[in-house]
Amino acid sequence: MRLVTPRGVTEWALTLGQHTWYSVPQTEVMPWWRAHEDCHKQQFARDGWLRFCARYLWEYLAGRRAGLTHAQAYLNISYEREAQAAADACYAWLHRNLGRALPTMAQGSGLEH
Repeated sequence: MRLVTPRGVTEWALTLGQHTWYSVPQTEVMPWWRAHEDCHKQQFARDGWLRFCARYLWEYLAGRRAGLTHAQAYLNISYEREAQAAADACYAWLHRNLGRALPTMAQGSGLEH
């Protein structure tokens, strides 16, 4: 299976319902990336498949119609903003409680800001 991803993106994940597939081995999935995808699982459970998929696609297409790039439209989807907030909260919690610097998103999280 090959997903359409922006140029240069080699790490990706796909969450459908309660299942997530990562492009990297599980041992390489950073906690904040897992938090992002777990948030999508919660969204599916909360809103159901039909509503989640329809709203996700509608918001993406609305962004594209408004002139946003693929990346901008993707990042503007409310589900993605909610999942990114979960990832950011996880990263901040780990940073505070581990008391040391963590890899940034570009250094191996799989999530691109």
